[in-house]
Amino acid sequence: MEVLKRELYNAIVKGNVERALAAVNRLVESGVYPHELVLDVLVPAMRRVGELFETNEYSTADVIVCIEVFKALKRVKELLGVE
Repeated sequence: MEVLKRELYNAIVKGNVERALAAVNRLVESGVYPHELVLDVLVPAMRRVGELFETNEYSTADVIVCIEVFKALKRVKELLGVE
């Protein structure tokens, strides 16, 4: 389970929508609650993206890509009917 969470974290930080969605699907199928994913993975990943931006390691474009991944994952959560 932790390996999949790390995979999701890395996909978000790297802005890879396909890998992020695949990891979310596998995690949810494994019984992980979407709320847990938000607290344990999505929030820390976006925090890391912010840190990378603050240190000029990420450009505005990089941050926008990561935000788009985050938004795609939020839509998955909404489809599951989880607030």
